[in-house]
Amino acid sequence: MSGLLMDLSSVTPSESYLNSLSVTAGQSSGSTTETSGAAAFVGNIQMSGQAIGFASLSSWLVRLEQIDGWVNPWMPSISSSDPTIDSFTFTISVDLTPDVLTPRGRGEVSTGG
Repeated sequence: MSGLLMDLSSVTPSESYLNSLSVTAGQSSGSTTETSGAAAFVGNIQMSGQAIGFASLSSWLVRLEQIDGWVNPWMPSISSSDPTIDSFTFTISVDLTPDVLTPRGRGEVSTGG
């Protein structure tokens, strides 16, 4: 989880912040079709927040997909929270592939803590 939070902090645009974050392990609610032999998704991240300007919103989507194992970023809702300063409220969802798993999470380590 600490790695996930570090990745998230490195891609968060400076003109935005999160109000909520939810990480779900296991099957995501999104599509589970396999692509080029890859395994199904292993989880999902959903978050909501505030941002100033459309450039900040688009930066979220571009940067999220740059993290290994984070795919299909999408922003299902955007609403204007303060039109006088170009401020927006948004939600984002990202699917997680097996690339986010540690060796222990992939079952490659059988002992140890």
